[in-house]
Amino acid sequence: MTTVLYIHGCLSVCAPMQQSRLAGMYRMARRQGWCLHEIDLGIPDADLKRTLEFWQPVGCMVEGGLARVGHFLPSDFAPVPVVYLDTERALFPEGIDEIRHDSDATVHAATRELLSLDLPRYAFVGHYQSRDWSRRRAKVFAADIRAKRRECRGFEPIDGGLLGARLPEVLERLRLFVKSLPRPCGVLCANDEMGEFVLQAAQTFGIDVPSGLAVIGIDNDSLRCENTSPTLSSVEPDFERSGELAVQLLARRIANPSAPPRTVTYGPSRVVRRQSTHVLRTDDPCVMRGVERIRLGLSEGVRVTDIAKAMGLGLRTAQKRFLAAAGRSIDDEIRARRLSCACELLASSDLSVAEIADKCGYTDERALRYLFLRQLGTSPTDFRREARRR
Repeated sequence: MTTVLYIHGCLSVCAPMQQSRLAGMYRMARRQGWCLHEIDLGIPDADLKRTLEFWQPVGCMVEGGLARVGHFLPSDFAPVPVVYLDTERALFPEGIDEIRHDSDATVHAATRELLSLDLPRYAFVGHYQSRDWSRRRAKVFAADIRAKRRECRGFEPIDGGLLGARLPEVLERLRLFVKSLPRPCGVLCANDEMGEFVLQAAQTFGIDVPSGLAVIGIDNDSLRCENTSPTLSSVEPDFERSGELAVQLLARRIANPSAPPRTVTYGPSRVVRRQSTHVLRTDDPCVMRGVERIRLGLSEGVRVTDIAKAMGLGLRTAQKRFLAAAGRSIDDEIRARRLSCACELLASSDLSVAEIADKCGYTDERALRYLFLRQLGTSPTDFRREARRR
């Protein structure tokens, strides 16, 4: 069987990106009749030449990030065709086949999410290594915010060189920046790692999130985002689609070696809302606990009694407190969250309607179809088709 390689380095990709990207690659490689192998060349003593000699691939897809694997140039693979993913521009010559993240579109999605909170001021926190992609995100975010005539501040560290070389100093400056922000303020972070640092700084100074600072990151690293305090909202780039596009671009290059090089972009997949941007016009901590219990318990078929228990109140009192704070009942909030979750999964995944019904806590597929017809006037299948068309 025809062999192709996906080559990355241990420092060149984050786990959620790699897993989603691989899923897209595997699915598209099967359609091509290829056998895809994942290769980590970030480990000590890894040798590209010996790897190519062993596998004899017809093509390679290579992460072009900061790890040593990112320094492999097209000439190192010759005559094997190669497609790069998310390159650092300074490391590569012009005229390569590459898949690039449309970072501007992802920033626009994050900006819309923060602007929906209707806050008077906003801020951007750049990555501690002060990379080009981080500075670009800062510029796009500032333009979006100022176009709405809102105040925008920025934190962009001085370039510290090697990975983590100046991290302690940067984090100390970041703590002071967070402390100095006028509140309420919406904060976009260059990625989820910086979002975690911002939440930690807010906690240090007793700044309430999200009523004082509403914070959102980029990448949707779920292990990180679900374990911050409070949990971190994030924009998820369409990493799975990037894997599909890489295979398609490689197939084009294999079929026509003399074809001109192409750059293909992928954008955001969805905004995952968590506690750090879930601004209710209330200071009631009981209600906030109830809202978070709904979010975490959707797939479990969470019930009103579960929410009352999380709020630490009796059922009738919990219903009254929730209605007064959120403007709708606990039942309505659960239904709205389930419907929103189902819509996002239909638009951004290939899960079946039955699988989506299960993930959103519906008793069966029929219940989900009935709700769509009643609330949206369409079926889940038609909704997906229209969402994909748009």
